[in-house]
Amino acid sequence: MIEDEDLKNFFARMPKRPLPTLSECIDRWSKRTRDYLRWEKIGIDDYLLALYGRQRIEELLDEEEMSEEQRKELEAADKRFIELSKETKKSVISDIKASGSAKKKRYWFAYRLLSSHYEEWLLYARF
Repeated sequence: MIEDEDLKNFFARMPKRPLPTLSECIDRWSKRTRDYLRWEKIGIDDYLLALYGRQRIEELLDEEEMSEEQRKELEAADKRFIELSKETKKSVISDIKASGSAKKKRYWFAYRLLSSHYEEWLLYARF
């Protein structure tokens, strides 16, 4: 089909960016917890983008070692995130690869919603 070929050609011309490193992911997560997760006008899509970034950190921890400085930065960002959010019964992220209690222990951040939008997003997500 011509439409499929057009799409294939369109995506073939797009630059391919390398996946972010562990250091870049930690830096982004830290900035997000300091800045825009506090915004009153943040939408669910931006929030989920932040959670997917935190999920990427967990995946990279299987492949890369974290320095002590990175560990401290990540712990501080996680602490800020916990202060800004409330726990949910279900994961907000649907494509987590782990299962059972290991899933909730490792991907704890996926079971949290911003306190400022908690009720609104619970309805939106239909928990």
